[in-house]
Amino acid sequence: MANAYDEHDSAPENTDDATVADASMTATGAAGAAGSDSGSGSTVGADGQVYTWAPASEEPKKKHKRRWPWIAIPAAGVVAGLVVASMTLIAPGVSAAGVPVGGLTKSAAANAIDARVANATVTLETSAGTVTLTGADLGATIDAEAVAAEAFNSAPAWNVSSWGSDAATTPVSIDDAQAQDALRAALPDLYVDPVDAELTLNKTTGAYTVIPAADGKGISLDTVRTALADAVASEKGAATVEVKTTAIPALLTTEEAQTAADDINALTADVGFYVGDERTVPVDAPLAATWITPSFSDDGTLVISANEAEIAKFTATLPSKVDRPAVDGVKLVDRQGNQLPDSIYTKEGVEGRTIGDVSKIASAFATQLEEGNGHYPLTVTTVEPKETTLERWIEVDVSEQTVYVWENGQTVRVMLTSSGLPPYESARGTFRINSHVVMQDMGCVPGYDYCTKDVKWVMYYNGDEAFHGTWWHDNFGNKMSHGCMNLSEANAKWLWDWTPIGTEVWVHD
Repeated sequence: MANAYDEHDSAPENTDDATVADASMTATGAAGAAGSDSGSGSTVGADGQVYTWAPASEEPKKKHKRRWPWIAIPAAGVVAGLVVASMTLIAPGVSAAGVPVGGLTKSAAANAIDARVANATVTLETSAGTVTLTGADLGATIDAEAVAAEAFNSAPAWNVSSWGSDAATTPVSIDDAQAQDALRAALPDLYVDPVDAELTLNKTTGAYTVIPAADGKGISLDTVRTALADAVASEKGAATVEVKTTAIPALLTTEEAQTAADDINALTADVGFYVGDERTVPVDAPLAATWITPSFSDDGTLVISANEAEIAKFTATLPSKVDRPAVDGVKLVDRQGNQLPDSIYTKEGVEGRTIGDVSKIASAFATQLEEGNGHYPLTVTTVEPKETTLERWIEVDVSEQTVYVWENGQTVRVMLTSSGLPPYESARGTFRINSHVVMQDMGCVPGYDYCTKDVKWVMYYNGDEAFHGTWWHDNFGNKMSHGCMNLSEANAKWLWDWTPIGTEVWVHD
């Protein structure tokens, strides 16, 4: 073995004090075991090695430079690196959504999760055979970044207590349309397409009826979705499941279509243009039904599209249907101011109105129909009617054989009459017109000594006494009757038209 360092030599530059001390201790220990003295020399140790040592010297040893900082700095870097790693890595042994992500950064974990979801396989055992599909085939997706972030937040590497835990339970999603396409392509014999319910319009009645829906059949996506989740969470990234066909309901069910038909029929049955509460211009259901087209959104909600151009053809005619002049009212009263009840002669005043510009109604009404509202309020300019009060009554002066017709204190007609000839004198007093008869036979029944056929324009005011037309004589101004007031047929017709029920009749001498 080479000589130990003597008193003149220094330790190698890359050897620290601890190494030197260990070497010296080894040499000294070996020498002592051999029973050597303090002088220089060598000996064979128990291990067969030859140990040489330097002689003791009174001269102080040369001081060696301390090199420990060059060793300590790399060690500190390792520690610092571990600290940094513990702040950015997910804890060892952690799984997220069933995927091992321990020791990975969030970004690497997200990539691992995405890869597992895309590559996971689902084997379906069916009556039509066995097929295997990947997550990518089924349009599988997962919010891998969110899952990885959740895993890191709940189980960072620096938190020893979280090592080996399960984190992040975000479910795997599949694209239903893509999954169904993949399953249909792989197992076409297991699929029968459903048939949606359908609305049909009876153009004669304007009513919608429903053709019922028919269910189809196929593989339940819930079963496939569950199997894929199991595959993603498994160590091999695979799962096998036995599946059977299940009913696939129509997107538009019979019940949904019937509800829609009922709503549309209720709408078209009540379409109209209103002035206040008055349905001034109604629209027949068959016409209203041509203004709208029903359809359905993906969730089965009824959607109505209105045809503004067709509506505009109708709204252009609104002025002819809405505009009207004011009609003055007439109220008939007796001499005491009491209104006479006969509605034939009383006229209610009618408000006049004009609708004006109708060019924007079609657009507004189309929007309203699409919202399911068929009541369109019209804006009109109105003209209030005037009201006239007429005070009417009839006076018969038997002494003059004359009938005076009074209105508002003025005589409007004077007519000669023939009253009752004794012994059938006409009764005197105040009476009221109680009936109108266009034509009848008078007498002609037991108890009467006369029979006169086809008597026109009869107005009774006192028992069997009446004003009436007379065709069998023209001797007016002289008493001729059995108590009635005979008038020419022309005068009788005029008075019949002019006189309401309840009109006062005053007969006097």
